[in-house]
Amino acid sequence: MILNRDDAVALGRAIIAAQDIAGRHGARLQSNVLVLAAELTSATGTTAPPEQLADEHIEYERIDVATTAELLDCTERNVRDLLARGRLPGQKIAGRWHLNREDVEVFRDWR
Repeated sequence: MILNRDDAVALGRAIIAAQDIAGRHGARLQSNVLVLAAELTSATGTTAPPEQLADEHIEYERIDVATTAELLDCTERNVRDLLARGRLPGQKIAGRWHLNREDVEVFRDWR
């Protein structure tokens, strides 16, 4: 399916709005959906399919609350509050929050 630029941007914004609504109700969209939203809202209009690598391995850079606070230009306490309210996707492992850098950058660009 091919979308024109305006439709791609509108769809990306709808996904981001859905994340906001889901976050208010304690749910969150999967990180790959948020990445799709970021890609859609920054669409340049090219219709050429991306080159697929057979052995492509995706690895996400994991960051902590302090790094997230720097990226969002806010306090660590605010980051923990966003995580606790489900507004920012992350995992709490052994009492410490871990986030994907890409998720944080999508959130930063959205707000």
